[in-house]
Amino acid sequence: MKKNTVNLLIILAVIVLMHLVFVIIFISSGPARPEVITPPPEPTVIFPEKISETPRSPAPVQKKTPDRANTSTVNFDYSDTVHSVPGINEIKKIRSGILVDPQTGKVLWAKNATSPVPIASMSKMMTLLLALEKLKANILISLDTDVEVSVSSTKVQPTIAGLKSGSSIKLHMLLQTMIIRSANDAAELTAEFFGNGSAEKFIDDMNQRALQLGMKHTRFSNAHGLPAPNSANDNTGSCENMVILAMTLLKHPEAAEWVKMTGVDFVQSGHPPVHLASRNRLLKSCPGVEGIKTGYTRNAGSCVTTLCKRNGKELIAVIAGAKSYRYRDAAAAKLFDWGFSQLDGK
Repeated sequence: MKKNTVNLLIILAVIVLMHLVFVIIFISSGPARPEVITPPPEPTVIFPEKISETPRSPAPVQKKTPDRANTSTVNFDYSDTVHSVPGINEIKKIRSGILVDPQTGKVLWAKNATSPVPIASMSKMMTLLLALEKLKANILISLDTDVEVSVSSTKVQPTIAGLKSGSSIKLHMLLQTMIIRSANDAAELTAEFFGNGSAEKFIDDMNQRALQLGMKHTRFSNAHGLPAPNSANDNTGSCENMVILAMTLLKHPEAAEWVKMTGVDFVQSGHPPVHLASRNRLLKSCPGVEGIKTGYTRNAGSCVTTLCKRNGKELIAVIAGAKSYRYRDAAAAKLFDWGFSQLDGK
């Protein structure tokens, strides 16, 4: 019995001792402290410099390169120009003229070349140019579009294609007839068609286009070149301006092809075809001539703007105010012969 009591006391002592050890360990360790995370240093903020209250100089404006489709690229060089040519007496009897190498702008011969003069049907070069430009800008029409003939266009005389009110004509036929036959009724209908029924609107566009091309001596009162009721309102331009106009027109393949044609078979609905010969006799009489446009009125005299090509070289001649078409054509043909001899000799 005594032995059992001793054993029990030993067990109790061990238990008490274990409790004391546990308490000591718990107190010494204490509750777990949360981990302290040191935050990273805040980034340094660098403030921009104070904006000056003085306005900055504007950035230099870039000069826009001119659209070469809308401006003239002809630089006329008069440094070696002559004003008389031995053996060409016809040039003495014309009002003004010019002979130019279009590839270089070199003017070989000139007479009053920058003076405004009546230009008669040479005006139709601008009518055709503007019509082709408007055609290319309008996807709703083509050269095969039918154009209804207006009553007003049939009343424009003389030199008529014979347009009949109520009939229709293909647009390409209308333009060819105007430039090849120099038909005034066709020119009037062209202006009405591309002026959305208003020839006056088209004429305003002709004058605007002339300004864009640098044709500062040119003014249009109509699309065909017939004399105005008041001669002061005739279509006028300088021979130099006609060179600019011709060179711009010939950039259009259709125009370059049409002005070379010696005639056109004119067709309008409801009427038999009629062959109309070109007014430009130089196409048959002068080697190398490829157009472009003749003209005549009493005020303007006989006129022509014409291109000639020989041996890979080109010349453009403009004659205005000739006594007759014979003097005009003779002057142009002789100037071409002389001009090409000058080019071949260099």
